[in-house]
Amino acid sequence: MLAKFPKREPGYYGSIQPTCWSNHLQELTEERTKRLKTWLTGIEEGSMCSGSVTIK
Repeated sequence: MLAKFPKREPGYYGSIQPTCWSNHLQELTEERTKRLKTWLTGIEEGSMCSGSVTIK
């Protein structure tokens, strides 16, 4: 989060900052959820770097 919104003086990002912060957290959560679902559904055979992910 701090990479996108580095610490600044109060009010630097304006009144919209809490909304932007929440939207960014939502994006990160959705991205992580998509990656975790891979362990449930598996990946196609042929991936040489599947690690612990199940092959379909």
